[in-house]
Amino acid sequence: MSFKAKLVCVSALALVTACGGGGGDSSTSDLPAIDVTPPVISISSSSLTVPAGGSLDFQVTATDSGGFGATAILCDQGTVADTTTTSATSQIVSVQFGAPATAGPVSCFVTSSDFSGNSSNLDFTIDVTPVVVQTSSFNGEWFGPCFNNGFGFSVRQSLTINGTNLDSFIESFTAGATPAPNCVLPADGQLITTDVGATLAFGPDLNVAGCTNGVAIDTDVNIQTVDTSGNPTATTEPAISDTLNLVTGFVDLLPNSTSVCSLTNGNLLFAGVEYTGAANSAVISPMIDLASDVTWALGDIDYAAGTSSSTQSTDTNIGVVVVSSAVDDTNGDFAGSTISVNHTLNGSGVYQVTTAEGLALADATDSTVQLVDISVTVGTGVGTNTTRYDSIENSGFVVAVVDEDGAYHFSTQTGVTLDRTIDVDGGIPNAPDQFSLEMNNVFDFQE
Repeated sequence: MSFKAKLVCVSALALVTACGGGGGDSSTSDLPAIDVTPPVISISSSSLTVPAGGSLDFQVTATDSGGFGATAILCDQGTVADTTTTSATSQIVSVQFGAPATAGPVSCFVTSSDFSGNSSNLDFTIDVTPVVVQTSSFNGEWFGPCFNNGFGFSVRQSLTINGTNLDSFIESFTAGATPAPNCVLPADGQLITTDVGATLAFGPDLNVAGCTNGVAIDTDVNIQTVDTSGNPTATTEPAISDTLNLVTGFVDLLPNSTSVCSLTNGNLLFAGVEYTGAANSAVISPMIDLASDVTWALGDIDYAAGTSSSTQSTDTNIGVVVVSSAVDDTNGDFAGSTISVNHTLNGSGVYQVTTAEGLALADATDSTVQLVDISVTVGTGVGTNTTRYDSIENSGFVVAVVDEDGAYHFSTQTGVTLDRTIDVDGGIPNAPDQFSLEMNNVFDFQE
């Protein structure tokens, strides 16, 4: 036998030995199979539906015989919080989905991989539906804040709602010429109670910030009867309106229509005001449109602002706002005017009108005293003949609002009586002894 032939035989023998030939029964069929099967993904719920802004819980399950890598869920809207539990053959992801505030389909995606690196994907959709307002959440007794009006007194309202029935109980704190603000009755004051019976007609949903899920319901308020201090006073629409205006000082506690919702803190939003489930200590004062024109009127003579100035004294706690009219060529002998508002520096609120002497006697250390003295000079645009008018004691009330820069703004909700006090060079011919003053957003607007 040649060397070459011997080498071939030896090589063949070595190969047989290496493969187990001649020494046993092993076979290549005993090798482990390669895992090429990806996980199988399923979702626990067949109906993935949730109200806008709500929460939905469901499970994603991945099964695989070869062990797991990771399973993840992503959605293009809303939020996803998940917890994963893994066993030998399955991986379960418990998902809490926070729906977005707007209704519509949300696209979601699951990806899962096994120990061998095989992966599966599954697309699914969550249907976010419009929120349906649960009007039953309105049922119960609700307590309103104290409303200060522009007439020197205040009102407080409570509501009892049962389905579509509404009962409103209004307390009016009044003391005539003496202020009765903040729902505190003076010793000589009078408490007037008013019961109102109404029905509610719930309409379509509305998007309102602050409401649960951002949704309120439009509601018609149909007033049936009004009883004041136990005496039936009104059953027709004009009489009802007149009675409520008289009692509340034109605070629109019961509008013809409004939006109603449960707030996220559990309170009730009614007519744009928050009502609580227990005693309500909040106080609401009349507001002024701080962007409106600065104007005033004596009777039917109108003036618009041209220049302004102001001072404030911490020693006396008195501020002064002076506004002069713009060029005035329409008011004849009364052309041109300057209005001066002297007031205590005690913040926003309803200020009682007094005289210069009454304001000077105010206690500078008493932060509750809200007094205002007003004077108006007319005829300043004509010549030297001018006439001055001054406020008289207890002649009305003025709404004051302090803006973010600390400037005082003043408006009236009804006329304030001024007396003729000083005539310069004989005064304005035929000037009356009294004027009714109305003013809107009078403040120092010049820097």
